[in-house]
Amino acid sequence: MQKSKMKSFFKSLLQIIVLVITYSAACVVRAVLTITFLNKIFRKKLFKYVETFADMKIENDILPTQGEENWIFTASKFKVLQITDVHIGAGALSYKKDKMAINAIAAMVRAENPDLVVVTGDLAYPIPILSGNKNNLLCLQVLERLFEVINAYWTFTLGNHDVEFYAKYLNEDLVREIGKSKMCLVRFPKDTSVKTDHLIEIKTPDNITTRCLVMLDSHSYIKEDKFGMGMKYDNIKDTQLNWYEDRIKSITLNNMDVASSQTKTNFNIDDIDKKEDIINDATLLENRPKSTLFFHIPIREYKDAWLKYIDDGRENTDEVKLEFGVIEERNRLVYHGEGIDNVYDVAQKTGCDSMFCGHDHYNNISISYRKNKGDKPIRLTYGLTIDYFAYPFISKRGRQRGCMIITYENKDIEIVQSNYYQDKYISKYEKEKVRDMDIILENIERV
Repeated sequence: MQKSKMKSFFKSLLQIIVLVITYSAACVVRAVLTITFLNKIFRKKLFKYVETFADMKIENDILPTQGEENWIFTASKFKVLQITDVHIGAGALSYKKDKMAINAIAAMVRAENPDLVVVTGDLAYPIPILSGNKNNLLCLQVLERLFEVINAYWTFTLGNHDVEFYAKYLNEDLVREIGKSKMCLVRFPKDTSVKTDHLIEIKTPDNITTRCLVMLDSHSYIKEDKFGMGMKYDNIKDTQLNWYEDRIKSITLNNMDVASSQTKTNFNIDDIDKKEDIINDATLLENRPKSTLFFHIPIREYKDAWLKYIDDGRENTDEVKLEFGVIEERNRLVYHGEGIDNVYDVAQKTGCDSMFCGHDHYNNISISYRKNKGDKPIRLTYGLTIDYFAYPFISKRGRQRGCMIITYENKDIEIVQSNYYQDKYISKYEKEKVRDMDIILENIERV
């Protein structure tokens, strides 16, 4: 009798479990089908929204041309607008926040009228459980279409969220497809390979390259943390730095060749190309262009510079000088790569005077740093983020949202941090209200 009751109990329990599992599975399927259906609707609405910015086109006074190995702009003065961490979700769940990001970008590009927009990573946020979408290419296509509509030349580096493990496309796919856009310079037409790293030259009217804008892929997570749960990030590789170093050397030698033809001076280029020990020759240094590196994940030196500044009592010294900004990320302060890279050391050898990154949304410092005695100072700068979606409640906080205005004139560089909530940025649609407007206004008044 007791065995019979127990048997009946477990049978009933099993039936209940089966029913619960079946019902849960049905709910999941229904939710997936619903999100898929809604995604199609909101996807169309988002692209229609982008088209409404056609009246915010900018004028392009300086047009890119094709060199032998990369895109070239010819100008004595050149303006770059850096934005970062846009986090377009392109799904039903991110629709409202995506519109805010698009509205902000269009307003700042229209007001600043830059010659080039550089997006330093995390263009996409293809996290299905949050945005409803895992198609990372679709996220980038939203931005691709926006820049076409407003007539702005742009390029980008990839961030860790652009190629999450559950995202649909690899980084090469993103570069290949988005690189087809007439306004995007991420891919050079003559280059049949698909590279995430690329370089853009700025030349003077007399054909001398004075500045190289170098986009480097800082990759995503290390192999031991492929899901990103531990926030253990990768580093820029030596192979990438070798490519960068070789390109700067080649461009330097070409500058010397151009200069020699103009002055009828024989620099004996062939000999210089064979002798590494002549790399510091005064003539070679004089003809070497300055370079700016753009990447997503900050290098370790960002943190070293900040800690050195703190250790020095927040006083500027010959080794470290805070130009502007603060570190507001908690715990690690700067979420750099886990390994050791040689970005700073190679930058010293190649005439790099500035670096720009994103990634840490609440950090916005620009700090000049000499790591070793005898080093030239390198300006390490965080871009202002666009993000309305990835960080919790960040849409209600405004002091980190904006752009970086970078002006190059010959070999000189000027960097200005610019908050989105200034009056000069007139948006097509009403700007959202943020909780820290008093702090924003105080910062703007201080500047």
